[in-house]
Amino acid sequence: MLKHRVFLFGCVLAALAPTLVGQSAKAELASIHPRQSLPTPPDPDPSASLSFARAVTDGRTIVVSVRNGPAAYAYSKTSRGRWVYEATLAAAPPQGIASTGIAVRGKTALVQGTIRAVGAPQETAVAFVFRHDKGAWTYTQTLSNASLSLSRLNPLALGHDFAAVGSFAADNLNGAVFIYDRVGAGTYALETKLAPAAAAPLAFTGATVIVDGARLLAYSGGVGNNIISSFVRTGGVWFEEPSLRLPDGGVLGPDFGFSGKRAVVAELVPPGPARVFVRDHDGIWSVEQTLTNPVDPQTNLGPGAAMDGRRLLITDTGRKAVYVFERSNANWVATAQLVLPAACEPLPTIALSGRLAVVTCRDVDTGDPVWHGQVLVYELAVPSGA
Repeated sequence: MLKHRVFLFGCVLAALAPTLVGQSAKAELASIHPRQSLPTPPDPDPSASLSFARAVTDGRTIVVSVRNGPAAYAYSKTSRGRWVYEATLAAAPPQGIASTGIAVRGKTALVQGTIRAVGAPQETAVAFVFRHDKGAWTYTQTLSNASLSLSRLNPLALGHDFAAVGSFAADNLNGAVFIYDRVGAGTYALETKLAPAAAAPLAFTGATVIVDGARLLAYSGGVGNNIISSFVRTGGVWFEEPSLRLPDGGVLGPDFGFSGKRAVVAELVPPGPARVFVRDHDGIWSVEQTLTNPVDPQTNLGPGAAMDGRRLLITDTGRKAVYVFERSNANWVATAQLVLPAACEPLPTIALSGRLAVVTCRDVDTGDPVWHGQVLVYELAVPSGA
């Protein structure tokens, strides 16, 4: 039964697969080329075959995950503006394996993965904690209550003084987000479990988790739900807020963006538009704007999205493109297109922090015998009016 339910959720995720369409005349957009491709990290096992999964950034550090491998990898920026390999965030024993989900904030990083005790019949899903101190990244703790990896999705997030670990498999696939309060440098203690009170069964809450300030959004769009749950911490206590849902009852994409009082979400099933939502003083989410594809207005945008302040990134699977939108005079306007390599797959993962954009093309064959994929770093222009 569990495998059948996971299969149902897999059917929803399968709708992310692209349908390629012909090129049309492009709108007048600035073309932004990558400043660099991140160098591949050293790996202790030259016989391995590893593929980059996704990258996240807080603007000062980039952390890159693999689909299943020995570690995640941290990169830092030199005084000359180049990003260089800094450290290997090795999965902890026993038999630790790192996977897709990652988060970084300041001196702390989280890496999704599994451990397997000797003699245990199966692995246990966890999140490894790493702390940056005196110029080095060090493993500090393993957090429980995680879930196994889902392709493209990121169930981990870090707040100022807490860690959020999503587990879509918790409570018979209803899912939940487990909040760990920071109790020391790189150490956390379980504080509470968040789950939407009114969600139908099989919500898969926590498949994607994003934190901004004291607010947390979690995908709860599993079978029969189609919502993004919202929670806020006030006075040290977490409260559920009204959920975000599509106005036409469509299926939400799990790869959304969130910043401040806004979120950008694509409609997954049936294929529909991407919309920017805004939250009012009562916590109610409403559509602020439907985003128009700047190259072909008849083609929908999404499903991948990222947001930071007045800027957002969104994918166009039909053209294997990533567009930059900026909020100007209360409107979101397309301003640029990130130039991707021809071999990049139609569904790259994207990250955004200030003027830094990072795109992970997971299946690019670079000729490296160990590493597959590219992580591309872009520097965006200063927003207009900034």
